[in-house]
Amino acid sequence: MEINVQFRLFGQALYGKVCGNPRVRRSVKLILDALAAVLAMAAAAFLMRQRAPHLAGLAAFLVLAMAVNLGFKFYAQHYRLLGIEEARSLLLGNAALGAGAMSVCFLRQAGWPGGESPAVVLGGSLLTGPLWLGLRMLCATRHQGRDETSAGTGEIIPGRRVLIVGAGGAGILLCQALREHSRRSCVVLGFVDDALEKQGVRIHGVPVLGPTLLLPIYIREQQATQVILCLTGVSGARLREL
Repeated sequence: MEINVQFRLFGQALYGKVCGNPRVRRSVKLILDALAAVLAMAAAAFLMRQRAPHLAGLAAFLVLAMAVNLGFKFYAQHYRLLGIEEARSLLLGNAALGAGAMSVCFLRQAGWPGGESPAVVLGGSLLTGPLWLGLRMLCATRHQGRDETSAGTGEIIPGRRVLIVGAGGAGILLCQALREHSRRSCVVLGFVDDALEKQGVRIHGVPVLGPTLLLPIYIREQQATQVILCLTGVSGARLREL
């Protein structure tokens, strides 16, 4: 029994150090997106009944796809909390990838590196975006507002720079409400949350700044004028501490 407990504690500590590291999570996301881009290129060649793409052609397409990925910061998206902002960004990135691929084919009179036809390259570009979106939707989870209960600091005051403590379902719903009702004139600066998998990501375009331990620093750095506690399942002592 003691061995099992120690093994479980070791596993939790290892998970916290590895999966809790934003750089590790972003690297994994980049690898997954890279695999999806390669799959899109191969699928386009298969659907058009063309030969399998050459390594040089795949490498060139992968470089272009990941340049778009980095440019639009898709690696910073939270896969399980996909929203309209992320979907719109993916759509724009897909259009940029297609335009970039066609520009390379146009500038190179010899065509795409590796001898791939422009049709295959364009098809791969158009498939990459949906695969990236599908990957995120596969990891997405539904958050139902009726199942969430929140604790707040009081009525939201117009004209304030707001930090939201809690990037769960309740906090996300509050963020959407604040951004949709411009008459409130509230600027949502970011989320503050202790969950390891949410560190360093963006939810609906709003960044998760970091853990609650650093809340005083975020208030000073972001010049926040209001902090809203939007947490679920938290004790009264913890709320008073925050």
